[in-house]
Amino acid sequence: MIRKLMSAVAIAAVSGTLLLGGCASTPAPTSTDKPAAAATQASESVKSLFVALPEDGRIYYFTDTKLYFDYLNTEEVALRQTRIGAGPSGQTVVFALSNADVKAKTASLAERLYDGKITADGKEFYGEVFKDGRFYVFDRYPDMKAFIEHGEVGLAITDIGAGPKGETLVWVLNNETAKKGRPTARIERFKTLRGMK
Repeated sequence: MIRKLMSAVAIAAVSGTLLLGGCASTPAPTSTDKPAAAATQASESVKSLFVALPEDGRIYYFTDTKLYFDYLNTEEVALRQTRIGAGPSGQTVVFALSNADVKAKTASLAERLYDGKITADGKEFYGEVFKDGRFYVFDRYPDMKAFIEHGEVGLAITDIGAGPKGETLVWVLNNETAKKGRPTARIERFKTLRGMK
Protein backbone atom coordinates (compact mmCIF):
# COMPACT_ATOMS: atom_id res chain seq x y z
CA MET A 1 0.00 0.00 0.00
CA ILE A 2 2.76 2.45 0.96
CA ARG A 3 4.71 1.60 -2.22
CA LYS A 4 1.62 2.28 -4.36
CA LEU A 5 1.09 5.65 -2.63
CA MET A 6 4.77 6.59 -3.08
CA SER A 7 4.57 5.64 -6.77
CA ALA A 8 1.47 7.79 -7.21
CA VAL A 9 3.25 10.72 -5.54
CA ALA A 10 6.32 10.26 -7.75
CA ILE A 11 4.17 10.13 -10.91
CA ALA A 12 2.21 13.20 -9.77
CA ALA A 13 5.44 15.11 -9.04
CA VAL A 14 6.79 14.30 -12.52
CA SER A 15 3.52 15.32 -14.19
CA GLY A 16 3.28 18.56 -12.19
CA THR A 17 0.10 17.51 -10.35
CA LEU A 18 -0.12 18.05 -6.61
CA LEU A 19 -2.08 15.48 -4.59
CA LEU A 20 -3.61 16.73 -1.35
CA GLY A 21 -5.49 14.72 1.22
CA GLY A 22 -7.59 15.74 4.18
CA CYS A 23 -9.70 18.87 4.38
CA ALA A 24 -10.91 20.87 1.41
CA SER A 25 -8.48 23.54 0.30
CA THR A 26 -8.56 26.68 -1.82
CA PRO A 27 -7.21 26.05 -5.29
CA ALA A 28 -3.76 27.47 -5.88
CA PRO A 29 -3.73 30.53 -8.12
CA THR A 30 -2.72 29.91 -11.71
CA SER A 31 -0.12 31.98 -13.55
CA THR A 32 -2.92 34.08 -15.04
CA ASP A 33 -4.24 35.06 -11.59
CA LYS A 34 -2.40 38.28 -10.67
CA PRO A 35 -3.43 40.51 -7.81
CA ALA A 36 -4.64 43.94 -8.92
CA ALA A 37 -2.10 45.59 -6.60
CA ALA A 38 0.80 43.88 -8.37
CA ALA A 39 -0.47 44.98 -11.77
CA THR A 40 -0.86 48.55 -10.51
CA GLN A 41 2.65 48.58 -9.03
CA ALA A 42 4.14 47.33 -12.29
CA SER A 43 2.63 50.28 -14.16
CA GLU A 44 3.65 52.90 -11.58
CA SER A 45 6.53 55.26 -12.12
CA VAL A 46 8.03 58.08 -10.10
CA LYS A 47 7.52 61.54 -11.57
CA SER A 48 9.07 63.54 -8.71
CA LEU A 49 11.81 62.54 -6.29
CA PHE A 50 13.34 64.65 -3.54
CA VAL A 51 16.46 63.67 -1.63
CA ALA A 52 18.20 65.34 1.30
CA LEU A 53 21.84 64.65 2.10
CA PRO A 54 22.43 66.29 5.49
CA GLU A 55 25.72 66.33 7.37
CA ASP A 56 24.58 63.43 9.59
CA GLY A 57 25.51 61.08 6.73
CA ARG A 58 22.01 59.77 6.11
CA ILE A 59 20.14 59.81 2.81
CA TYR A 60 16.49 60.88 3.01
CA TYR A 61 14.12 60.00 0.13
CA PHE A 62 10.74 61.65 -0.50
CA THR A 63 8.14 61.44 -3.24
CA ASP A 64 5.63 63.55 -1.31
CA THR A 65 6.38 67.28 -1.74
CA LYS A 66 4.78 68.26 1.57
CA LEU A 67 6.84 65.73 3.54
CA TYR A 68 9.99 67.00 1.81
CA PHE A 69 9.23 70.64 2.61
CA ASP A 70 8.39 69.68 6.21
CA TYR A 71 11.80 68.00 6.44
CA LEU A 72 13.56 71.07 5.02
CA ASN A 73 11.90 73.20 7.74
CA THR A 74 12.30 70.82 10.69
CA GLU A 75 14.94 68.24 9.71
CA GLU A 76 12.51 65.59 11.01
CA VAL A 77 10.64 62.75 9.33
CA ALA A 78 7.63 61.58 11.34
CA LEU A 79 6.83 58.33 9.53
CA ARG A 80 9.69 56.47 7.91
CA GLN A 81 11.23 53.22 6.81
CA THR A 82 14.92 53.07 7.75
CA ARG A 83 17.64 50.85 6.31
CA ILE A 84 20.87 51.02 8.28
CA GLY A 85 23.99 50.78 6.12
CA ALA A 86 22.05 50.36 2.85
CA GLY A 87 23.41 53.47 1.10
CA PRO A 88 26.06 53.41 -1.64
CA SER A 89 28.83 54.11 0.88
CA GLY A 90 27.20 52.41 3.86
CA GLN A 91 24.98 55.35 4.84
CA THR A 92 21.65 54.87 6.54
CA VAL A 93 18.81 55.34 4.05
CA VAL A 94 15.51 56.81 5.26
CA PHE A 95 12.32 56.64 3.18
CA ALA A 96 9.62 59.10 4.25
CA LEU A 97 6.19 57.48 4.46
CA SER A 98 2.86 59.17 3.94
CA ASN A 99 -0.22 58.21 5.95
CA ALA A 100 -1.46 56.44 2.81
CA ASP A 101 1.73 54.31 2.68
CA VAL A 102 1.27 53.30 6.31
CA LYS A 103 -2.42 52.44 5.84
CA ALA A 104 -1.67 50.44 2.69
CA LYS A 105 1.12 48.57 4.51
CA THR A 106 3.23 48.86 1.39
CA ALA A 107 6.64 50.24 0.55
CA SER A 108 6.68 53.87 -0.55
CA LEU A 109 7.22 54.83 -4.19
CA ALA A 110 10.73 56.02 -3.30
CA GLU A 111 11.58 52.70 -1.68
CA ARG A 112 10.28 50.73 -4.66
CA LEU A 113 12.28 52.98 -7.02
CA TYR A 114 15.39 52.48 -4.89
CA ASP A 115 14.89 48.70 -5.06
CA GLY A 116 14.38 48.78 -8.84
CA LYS A 117 10.78 47.50 -8.58
CA ILE A 118 9.42 50.54 -10.43
CA THR A 119 11.04 53.12 -12.70
CA ALA A 120 11.33 56.88 -12.88
CA ASP A 121 9.25 58.62 -15.53
CA GLY A 122 11.72 59.39 -18.31
CA LYS A 123 9.70 62.20 -19.91
CA GLU A 124 8.27 64.06 -16.94
CA PHE A 125 10.82 63.30 -14.23
CA TYR A 126 11.76 66.07 -11.81
CA GLY A 127 14.28 65.59 -9.03
CA GLU A 128 15.92 67.66 -6.31
CA VAL A 129 18.81 66.89 -4.01
CA PHE A 130 19.43 69.26 -1.10
CA LYS A 131 23.07 69.11 -0.03
CA ASP A 132 25.36 71.59 1.75
CA GLY A 133 22.80 74.40 1.48
CA ARG A 134 22.40 73.96 -2.28
CA PHE A 135 19.56 72.58 -4.38
CA TYR A 136 20.70 70.32 -7.22
CA VAL A 137 17.84 70.00 -9.72
CA PHE A 138 17.56 67.15 -12.24
CA ASP A 139 15.36 66.05 -15.11
CA ARG A 140 16.92 62.58 -15.47
CA TYR A 141 16.87 59.98 -12.72
CA PRO A 142 20.15 58.29 -13.80
CA ASP A 143 21.95 61.66 -13.41
CA MET A 144 20.37 62.15 -9.98
CA LYS A 145 21.23 58.61 -8.86
CA ALA A 146 24.86 59.08 -9.96
CA PHE A 147 25.06 62.33 -7.97
CA ILE A 148 23.65 60.66 -4.84
CA GLU A 149 26.20 57.85 -5.18
CA HIS A 150 29.27 59.96 -6.05
CA GLY A 151 28.49 63.55 -4.96
CA GLU A 152 29.66 65.18 -8.19
CA VAL A 153 28.09 66.66 -11.30
CA GLY A 154 29.80 67.06 -14.65
CA LEU A 155 27.77 69.74 -16.38
CA ALA A 156 25.60 72.33 -14.64
CA ILE A 157 24.35 75.89 -14.66
CA THR A 158 24.63 77.53 -11.25
CA ASP A 159 22.50 80.40 -9.94
CA ILE A 160 24.13 81.69 -6.76
CA GLY A 161 21.70 82.99 -4.12
CA ALA A 162 18.61 82.38 -6.29
CA GLY A 163 16.86 79.97 -3.89
CA PRO A 164 13.89 80.85 -1.67
CA LYS A 165 16.20 81.58 1.29
CA GLY A 166 19.24 82.62 -0.74
CA GLU A 167 20.43 79.08 -1.46
CA THR A 168 22.48 78.31 -4.56
CA LEU A 169 20.56 76.49 -7.28
CA VAL A 170 22.43 74.01 -9.47
CA TRP A 171 20.65 72.95 -12.66
CA VAL A 172 22.32 69.63 -13.50
CA LEU A 173 22.82 68.92 -17.20
CA ASN A 174 24.19 66.11 -19.29
CA ASN A 175 25.61 66.07 -22.84
CA GLU A 176 22.13 66.02 -24.36
CA THR A 177 20.42 68.63 -22.16
CA ALA A 178 23.40 70.99 -22.22
CA LYS A 179 22.74 71.65 -25.92
CA LYS A 180 19.34 73.13 -25.03
CA GLY A 181 20.76 75.86 -22.76
CA ARG A 182 19.05 76.99 -19.56
CA PRO A 183 16.51 74.41 -18.36
CA THR A 184 13.55 76.80 -18.27
CA ALA A 185 10.94 74.09 -17.56
CA ARG A 186 12.87 72.91 -14.48
CA ILE A 187 13.41 76.46 -13.30
CA GLU A 188 9.68 77.15 -13.55
CA ARG A 189 8.85 73.89 -11.78
CA PHE A 190 11.21 74.74 -8.91
CA LYS A 191 9.63 78.18 -8.55
CA THR A 192 6.05 76.90 -8.85
CA LEU A 193 6.60 74.31 -6.10
CA ARG A 194 7.64 77.12 -3.77
CA GLY A 195 5.26 79.85 -4.91
CA MET A 196 8.16 81.96 -6.21
CA LYS A 197 7.83 84.44 -9.06
